[in-house]
Amino acid sequence: MQEKHLAIAFAALTVVGVVVPYAALVPFLIEHGLDTAQIVDEITATRLGAFAWLDVLISALVLLLAAFGTGWITTGRALWVALAMCLVGVSAGLPLFFCFVVGNRVPHETSHPRRPVSGRRG
Repeated sequence: MQEKHLAIAFAALTVVGVVVPYAALVPFLIEHGLDTAQIVDEITATRLGAFAWLDVLISALVLLLAAFGTGWITTGRALWVALAMCLVGVSAGLPLFFCFVVGNRVPHETSHPRRPVSGRRG
């Protein structure tokens, strides 16, 4: 897949990563409000639920380390990834991170084309 198409796919998955989790969260908030005790009770009600949330928590920490520690994206873009994770979760932050990584590799329309590097000096 071409990198431009890959960047578009990651951008689309970022939108999906926002919409799908909020589709589950909004009805809960309408019914219970921002009842943190109820949220914690439901997260820890089963071992499978706890497993899923611990998996997401560890994935979030790994993504933050990748965003801020690797140098693959700028600090400004890493902050957008962190914001997406805080407001939604890894489902939005991870595809946004990869959108930025792939977007860094896609040549911009306004940039000058690069000449191939050769071993000879002209």
